[in-house]
Amino acid sequence: MRPTIGWLVFAIGAVFYSYEFLLRILPSVMTTQLMATHHITTAGLGYLASIYYIIYTAMQTPVGLLIDWYGPRRLLLFASAICTIGSFCFASTTSLFCAALGRFLIGFGSAFGFVGVLRLASLWLPSHRFALATGLVTTLGMIGGILGDVVLSHLVNTAGWHVAVMLSAWLGIATMGLICFIPKSNPHTFSTRLPHRQWRHLYRELLIILKMPIIWLNAVVGSLLYLPLAIFGELWGVSYLQTVQQISPFDATLAISFLMWGWAIGAPLVGWFADKTGSRYRVVLGLSSASLFFTLYILNTHFSSNITLFTGLFLLGVLCSNQVLIMVIARDNCPAHMLATGLAVTNMIIMGGGIVFQPLIGLMMRSSSAMLLADSNSPDVSIAYTQAMYIVPAAIGLAIVVLGVQLLSRKNALSAVNAREKIGLL
Repeated sequence: MRPTIGWLVFAIGAVFYSYEFLLRILPSVMTTQLMATHHITTAGLGYLASIYYIIYTAMQTPVGLLIDWYGPRRLLLFASAICTIGSFCFASTTSLFCAALGRFLIGFGSAFGFVGVLRLASLWLPSHRFALATGLVTTLGMIGGILGDVVLSHLVNTAGWHVAVMLSAWLGIATMGLICFIPKSNPHTFSTRLPHRQWRHLYRELLIILKMPIIWLNAVVGSLLYLPLAIFGELWGVSYLQTVQQISPFDATLAISFLMWGWAIGAPLVGWFADKTGSRYRVVLGLSSASLFFTLYILNTHFSSNITLFTGLFLLGVLCSNQVLIMVIARDNCPAHMLATGLAVTNMIIMGGGIVFQPLIGLMMRSSSAMLLADSNSPDVSIAYTQAMYIVPAAIGLAIVVLGVQLLSRKNALSAVNAREKIGLL
C-alpha cells in the first residue's frame, strides 16, 4: 500500500470530523438569537446545547462496537447523512422541539466522527504515526470550529441564524459525497475483523474494556482537560468575553478563534513530540500545569489590548492541545481488535463533561445574577460569568493531581519490576 493513499483516506475521514465539530460549536455564535427565538434563558440554552452531548456520549460505546464490526466507511457515510438531516431540521423552524430534535440528530451522527477517523488511521497508517494522526484530526476539527466562529458568526449577524445553519446543512451533503471516495476495502480487513463474531462476544469484549481501570482514569483526565474547549470554546466563551472584557461580538468571536488556532497548531506538534519521545504522561502533566496558569491569568486579567487577549488565548490553546494524547494513551492500552471500542469508551467519558458542565455554567450564572438577561453590562453579570468560569481551572487542577498520582504509580511499579529482576539475577 502506498503511504499517500493511506493519508488521503485518513484526510477524507478527518474532513467529516471537521464538519461535525463545526456543528458542535454552532450554538456559541448565535446564543442571543437562539434565546430570543425560542424564548429561553441561559440555563435553557445550556440544556439545548447539552442535548448534543447527551446523545453523542450515549452513542459512543455502540459506535465503537459497530465500527470494530462493520468498519468505518459505511458508518461515516450514514453519520454524515444524519448530521445533514439534523441541520435542516434545526434550521427550518422556530419550534423549540424541532430545534432540540435537530441537535439530537446532529449529536447522533457526530458520535461516529472522532472514533471513525481514528479507526481509519489505525487501519491505513503506520502505528508509529498514530499520535501525529490524532493531532492532525484535532487540527482539522479546530479549523471547522474556527470557520464556524468567524464565517458563520458573520452570516448570523448579516443574514440571520437560520441561513447560517442552512449553509451548514448543505456542507453536510458535500461531505457525504467526499466520504464516498473512501475505498470499500482496507489493507487490514481480514486481520482486524472477526467474520463470525456474535453480539454475545461483543458484550464480553466491552466488559473487558470497561473493567480496565487505566481506561477510566485516563478518560476522566481527558474529560477534565477538555473543559476549556467544551465550556469556553464551544458555548460560553463569546458571550463571556463580550460581557467581562467589554469587546464587540466580532472581536469576541475572533478571540475564541485564536484559542482554537492554538489548539489546532499545538495538537499535531504535541502528537509528533510524543511519537518521538514516547513519554505521554510527562508531556500531558507538564503542559496541563502550564495551561492552569494561563487559564487563571485570563480569568483574572482585564485586557486593555485585544492583541494581548488574543495572544493569551492562542497560547492557552497550544497548551491545552495536550489533551489529544489521552486518546493515544487509550490506544496504547487497548487490544488491537477492540481498538475502536476502547477509543469510544474513552471518548464517551471525555464528552460526558459537556453534558454536566455546559448547563451547569448556565445555572450558576442564572443563580448568581438575576439581571443577566435584563442588563448584560451589569457588574453583577461580569462577576457571575467569572465565578462560573472558575470551573475550568478547578478541573485542570484536579486532572493534574490524577496525572501525578498515575505517574507516581507507574514509577513505583517500574521500580518494583526492576527490583525483582535484580533479585532474580542474584
